Amino acid sequence: MEIDNKINLGFSGGGFRATFYCLGAYRRLVELGLEKHVRAITSVSGGSIAAGAIISALADGEFNSLLDFDRRVTTKLLNLGQCDFRKRIMEKASWTTRLLPYLPKLQQLALAASLRPEMSRAFPQVLDEELFEGKLMCETETDTEWSCNATCINTLKRFRFKSSDIYGYFLGRSYDIGDIPVAFAVAASAAYPVGFAPLELDVTERFFTDAYDTGINKPENPPKLYLTDGGVYDNLGSESLLRSSVPLVMLDASGESGPLWDNSLMTKAEQVNRMLAVGLDQVVYLRRRILYLAQGHQQILLGRGLAKIVEYWRERGEKNLETEHLLQAEHLCGSLRTDMDGFHDVEIDYLMWLGAIKMDYVLRLLMPENERLQKSKMPTLPAYDTFFAEDILERGTEMSIFEPLHKKLHL
Repeated sequence: MEIDNKINLGFSGGGFRATFYCLGAYRRLVELGLEKHVRAITSVSGGSIAAGAIISALADGEFNSLLDFDRRVTTKLLNLGQCDFRKRIMEKASWTTRLLPYLPKLQQLALAASLRPEMSRAFPQVLDEELFEGKLMCETETDTEWSCNATCINTLKRFRFKSSDIYGYFLGRSYDIGDIPVAFAVAASAAYPVGFAPLELDVTERFFTDAYDTGINKPENPPKLYLTDGGVYDNLGSESLLRSSVPLVMLDASGESGPLWDNSLMTKAEQVNRMLAVGLDQVVYLRRRILYLAQGHQQILLGRGLAKIVEYWRERGEKNLETEHLLQAEHLCGSLRTDMDGFHDVEIDYLMWLGAIKMDYVLRLLMPENERLQKSKMPTLPAYDTFFAEDILERGTEMSIFEPLHKKLHL
């Protein structure tokens, strides 16, 4: 069957919040048998964890059913989201992290800051153990092209990994990538600077063509590149596909930083974090505006837009849709923490459902003549008690430094 109605996907940053939101959206494509319509995926940070898992699995063979996708992708990401991932990284970085819960807060912050380089070395190691199993970027070639985006500290610009090459502004393009693990590319894309030092990429033995393939000589590249979270440059990871004629469906779980009026709650670390958030927020706002003005591109925001989708399904006979609860759940999911703390089943299920139902709705707009899509039923709602679910999601909006939320609730 000839595949038309091609789309591109953008997986934004936002820690595990973005990972499971993007996973739910792509899983809906598989459920509808539409994943072959995806021409390219561009990802950043938490979205790169989901994209890396999907593309790594695709490189081993197409998904022959939803059950096959869940076995090869969903289950692995669920395990990652509940394996005490952050704690695993900290303990691999140094045994001294075990002392953190017993130290005064200022000493906790000082020790955590001193361990950032070790955290960066441990990050790709744990990703490899839990998810990628040693797979290299050059082994991820599929019909769906994947761009995994980081930020280069040397150039202050985007740096991206593909199965064919690496590329950075001013640096150029290199095809010498046979030794770069998927885990390294994803870790570089997701290394939020408050918790991780930049990851180092040795390029002394890598030949680069000039930045624009013009053959013009340029200064020699530095021996090492320092790479940090792609969200520092663009938390939507949208740049590589903005000019494409293929519609970009941007899964935006980036969220927004709200005001903080109580100065007594603002530590020095929080002040630094909020100063960084100003720039990140403005980049997201501007890129959302660009996407809004770009013809054919769609934005699927995590924290808004559900009301019209619920109304759409009400008009088609769906019953028992508790609008107030669903809108509250959407709001809370958009406010969930964006680190790599363990996520509760409730958080994961609602994030995946929101990704699925919003992807489903946009596909209906982009593919009005797809009969299977138009006749399909609404993605299944998470089956939880309303008050229980809202309590879990409310608690999930706060950081839990030493004990994952799903462990606190003994689930």
